[in-house]
Amino acid sequence: MRVRQILFNLIGNALKFTTTSKEKRGVVTLTIDEIEKNDYVSNVNFKISDNGIGINEENQQNLFQPFTQAERSTTRKYGGTGLGLAISGKLSNLMGGRITLSSKLHLGSTFDVDIPFWKSQETRAMDITELDSINVKLVSFSNQDNERETRIKNHLIREGANVISVHSPIGELFEEKSDVLLIIINNLSEEKQKLTTLLHTIKQYQNIIITFTTEDMEQGRQQFNQIRLINIESLTRQLLIENIYKTKQQSLEINIDNLDLDLDLDLDLDLDLDLDQLTLLSNNTARKKQQNVKQNNNKLKSGILVVEDNPMNQKLITMQLKNIGYHCDVADNGEDGKTKWHSGSYKLIITDCHMPIMDGYEMTRNIRELEGSENRAAIPIVAVTGAAMTGDSQHCYDSGMNDFVSKPIQQSDLRAILKKWYPHE
Repeated sequence: MRVRQILFNLIGNALKFTTTSKEKRGVVTLTIDEIEKNDYVSNVNFKISDNGIGINEENQQNLFQPFTQAERSTTRKYGGTGLGLAISGKLSNLMGGRITLSSKLHLGSTFDVDIPFWKSQETRAMDITELDSINVKLVSFSNQDNERETRIKNHLIREGANVISVHSPIGELFEEKSDVLLIIINNLSEEKQKLTTLLHTIKQYQNIIITFTTEDMEQGRQQFNQIRLINIESLTRQLLIENIYKTKQQSLEINIDNLDLDLDLDLDLDLDLDLDQLTLLSNNTARKKQQNVKQNNNKLKSGILVVEDNPMNQKLITMQLKNIGYHCDVADNGEDGKTKWHSGSYKLIITDCHMPIMDGYEMTRNIRELEGSENRAAIPIVAVTGAAMTGDSQHCYDSGMNDFVSKPIQQSDLRAILKKWYPHE
């Protein structure tokens, strides 16, 4: 609780005194490192940096004293720093730590907070790792690990992963098999051609994660929408673990390219079925189930529009919806989806986010505008996204979507969405 209070104060100040203008993009960063440890205690450094207004050397000396503020002009414009820094300094001292400041006027500030944490007996006894024995290749196009790559590598190793750094990916990538390829992109404009060549060589994307900076994230979503993407600037330990683990599991799931989607099998088909399980169905059983589905097609609930540009995904979602009693129409892109929605009578739209001509975000915004101008009831719109854990979910909500499901889409997720958003009269 006290550490959180310190971070709230310091990050709050950094945000307060850092702005974005036409001349300069405001940036606030928090980095956390274990700087030393033994069997009983770990010394942890919290570094809060900004490129804001900065503090001159004269005022730095007294900044952690109670009721001291930097300048009257600062107080009038920003509301001052108040008691936050004094309280943070006092709390860190009481916990056996310290706060130091490095700052230059108009160039920004960096606060370093060093605090010792005593390990509990439970921690020492359990020593749990989340990614035990998962093989991760950390791929980059730089000549050596930079600070960001080193930090990610150290996090993965602490969680039990086996990590190999690869800096010449085309030549080294296939020497040893890995569970997850984590590709670090530091500058998309400079590394785009190398990334495209690498992905063309790999072809199978089930076990790939690509990290982008905030600046490159939107372009990355548009051009690499079949791959799990992460914003590296907002990457947390838990988010890293979840993405590595989910990508490992996804690589073990069924490859839909090997599935005959022209058969309308009445299967409770989730993507985590093993192909060997599917082959247990005899030809006679498959034909019988196919006949049962065709007999029941007239009983399917209607009113669902699926907007998806990939033919394989169109077939898959259509089949999954049939299996649980629903019929859908299909649109090939956002423009087609908007047209079909406008001329039809639908109860629910399920849409991919990234498509040619018009993507799912733009389609949703257009539909919401038309609903307002034509006084139509708002239709539930659910996104299908490959990056739901990386901030894409907020982008969906900001566009006017109601909900999202993650790729690869599973039948259990569809059931939950239909139960929640399909209007059952």
